[in-house]
Order: sequence, then structure tokens, then C-alpha cells
Amino acid sequence: MSFQTRKWDLSHFDIGRELGNGRFGTVFLARENQSMYVVALKVLNKSELSQDIQHQVRREVEIQYHLRHQNIVRLFGYFYDAKRLYLVLEYANNGTVFHHLRQMSKFSVPLSCALFLQLADAVAYIHRNGVLHRDIKPENMLLNHKTLKLADFGWACHVKSSRLMTYCGTPDYLAPEMIKVANEPYGFGIDIWATGITLFEFITGRTPFKGKENSPRNSNLYRNICSLNYDVPKTFPKEAWEIIKNLLAKEPNDRTNPESLLEHPWLIEEAKKVRDDEFPRKPSEKQSVIH
Repeated sequence: MSFQTRKWDLSHFDIGRELGNGRFGTVFLARENQSMYVVALKVLNKSELSQDIQHQVRREVEIQYHLRHQNIVRLFGYFYDAKRLYLVLEYANNGTVFHHLRQMSKFSVPLSCALFLQLADAVAYIHRNGVLHRDIKPENMLLNHKTLKLADFGWACHVKSSRLMTYCGTPDYLAPEMIKVANEPYGFGIDIWATGITLFEFITGRTPFKGKENSPRNSNLYRNICSLNYDVPKTFPKEAWEIIKNLLAKEPNDRTNPESLLEHPWLIEEAKKVRDDEFPRKPSEKQSVIH
């Protein structure tokens, strides 16, 4: 479906139920009434967007619009009126990975590996294209049938030659270099670190580092992250532990490149074992219909 050259307004869409909401707007299920294509329509209220947030949204749109990968949520286009900005996004019918992880407590090792390989593929792709996501976590991953889709590029940026120093992301997933040294640049390593946290969380149902974040760069959580202080369950698969250790290396340059994990024999073999009925189904409390 090619939407790029379309000029839309709200009358071109039938609006359905709410899919979710955030700080600055709401996402609705919608159908483009010429193609009958079902999409997710993200609605942002201009009055609630500061100049900094407007700049961030423009960057999000510019980056996500140009990404083309089976494991990344597609941004088909955008339009606006006097009060709101509308982003037309690919609809993933099974909700967030985070929702299912909480429902199931944890994922089986085969399912964890199957989803992780898709995440690694998405991260390898954006890094090849010079893009840093900066907020990788299960809340920002969607499922479309059995396909994981990396979403929410609100903190994403082009690496290029710029010095990236903005403190951002979600505390449990922050790499040591993001926390430890103020006004020092970071790079692709922060995304790689977050994929390691995510694999650990898939298998155990929790993130590895304990503690609460009570102030930027000064908390038990951050001290544990910077000292690599975390416990591994006795039942944790040895092969998974070796992978995660390399993703959570203290020095960014020592972390495993996601591209190389796509050919990791253990991940591939475990992923082959996942049963169709292990893949999470769409959230049961809501129906995916257009009203």
C-alpha cells in the first residue's frame, strides 16, 4: 500500500476505538476510506506541544517515514489541522509486547529467542542507516500476528557526526555511559545495551538491575547498572547468559553487534522450537473493529 503521495484530512478516515494514549496525544484504530486499509492514527494536540517537543515530533516523523523494514512500524504519512497533528501508522493487531509479557509473567526460551532475533534485525537495520532509537523496551514493541515491530521513534536521532549527549530513555534500560558521565557523547552502544536488558526480561519477566530511580544519575538503580551488579537465576540458560553478558559489556565498543546475533546458532535453533500457540494473541479485552 503506497500512501506517500496522498494529501489527507480527517474526512478521509473512519475513526474506531482508542488503542492507547500518552503524554501528548492518543492513538486510534482507523480506516482510510478510499483504500479501506486499516491503520493506527496517532493524534497529537498542538496546544500541548512545547517548541522542543514539536522539534522532537518533526524529527520522529522524518526518521520513521524513511525506514522500511518488516520489524519496524511503518509511518505512511501525516497531516494536520488548526488544532492537531495526525500521524498515519501501520496497525499491529496484537498490541504491545509489554502487555503480553505482563499477562504471561515471562516468555518461554524459544519464544524469547524468536522475538529477540526480530528485534536484533530491526536494530541492526536502523544502525546501518545511521539511526539511534534511544528508547528500546517492550513497551515500544508491537506484535502483528507473529511479527515483532519496533515502534515509538520519539527519542530517535541520526548519529552522523553529531555529539549525542541528551539524557533520555527509560531508567531500567539505560546504559552506563548514559548515566555515568554528564556531557560526554554516546552512540549505538546504548541501543545494544537495551536489547540485552530486553532479552533478559523476555526470559525472566523482569529487568536485571534492582533499585528505584529517584534522581537522574543518582540512585541505587543507577549504581547497580554502572557496577554491573545484578543476579542471574540459577535456571537461566547458559547460552542466553553468554549472549546477554556480551550485550551488557561495560565498555560500549565491547558489546556484540546485533548483526552478528542474526546468525547465532543457539538463538536460531531455539527460535525454531517455538510453537504457533505460544505467540501472544491480541488483547482479549478489546475488539479490533471500526465503529
